[in-house]
Amino acid sequence: MAQYLFSYGTLQAELAPAEIAPVVRQLRPIGRASIPGILYDLGDYPGAVVGGTNLEVWGQVFELPKDPEVLCQLDEYEEFNPAEIERSQFVRIQSKATLDDGRVIKAWVYVYNRDPGSAPRIVNGSFAGRKK
Repeated sequence: MAQYLFSYGTLQAELAPAEIAPVVRQLRPIGRASIPGILYDLGDYPGAVVGGTNLEVWGQVFELPKDPEVLCQLDEYEEFNPAEIERSQFVRIQSKATLDDGRVIKAWVYVYNRDPGSAPRIVNGSFAGRKK
């Protein structure tokens, strides 16, 4: 059974830094989508906080390759350690992503695991479309 990833930031091809770009190129694009949440601008990358809101975070859904090493590489890049969740900067969870065509796909998403503090909120919910 296929697994999916919802990316709202640097795990999208056009936003991926050189260190993770080869891994991101292995992801198969499915389409533009959103999840409920609030998106914060953390500088070089965004952080999403999900739940308890009617706001949306926008990004892309990708099908993950069957190679489990890809997910391990993404976890490492996102500083997610399942053995030390409280120390992880991001946590990988499953969420329902709604595609532009209305389909809902259960997908992995990396959510910010810290207090965003005074980080500015990205009002339109899109890191790719943020105004600098």
